Amino acid sequence: SPPIRRETLQELRLFGDEVEIFIWRADAAFTGRLLRELDPPEDRENDSNPLRPSDEDRVVRGDSVLAKCDHGFTHVVDRTGAEQVLPISVTTEQLQSRRVRLRVTHYYEKAEDTGVVRMAATRLVRLTPGGAHGD
Repeated sequence: SPPIRRETLQELRLFGDEVEIFIWRADAAFTGRLLRELDPPEDRENDSNPLRPSDEDRVVRGDSVLAKCDHGFTHVVDRTGAEQVLPISVTTEQLQSRRVRLRVTHYYEKAEDTGVVRMAATRLVRLTPGGAHGD
């Protein structure tokens, strides 16, 4: 990963299957949150509760590899010039075929006064180079 510098850092996420730490710049200071998985994923499939967490696989933004970095990281760029460093090893072909995926979990809350259910938070879970389940 490139060096983390206070002057340039906008967002930082450390995540895995069960927890995410998210730190972001807010004006002149940093703030953050910690989200932890409480319910086993298999409990979600049979539950009719509208507040149960849901998983989604998203295509990772990027069209080509700029550089392979140390420790299995990959520096990628998309056609708009937006760059990011992924903490996995990927190829340009994987990016262009849209196989690199990010699994996220959405958490919901219900407004007591209206009963409206809305997404309250989204947690990053896992990056896969070959598709939704790493294939």
